[in-house]
Amino acid sequence: LRIEICEKDGYTPNKKLTDTITEIGLSGNLGAGGKKRGLILDVGGYYKNVFTLAPSFYITEKEIDLAVDLFEEALQNGIAATS
Repeated sequence: LRIEICEKDGYTPNKKLTDTITEIGLSGNLGAGGKKRGLILDVGGYYKNVFTLAPSFYITEKEIDLAVDLFEEALQNGIAATS
């Protein structure tokens, strides 16, 4: 699964937001389950504005939910920081 981060027009790559989300994930300051956690993200694409999600076949639903929660928090914080 790939998530492309674009400007509001839906076409223009938003590398600044992508970089901010990555920095927030790596900071280790995301909260989930009452703990501070980090999130390592794979960034790619021609403009380096695409996150690739490639979980293990052995991932649990609980782990998927945790990853989605952490990514959502990083995304919301990244949007707030770049707006």
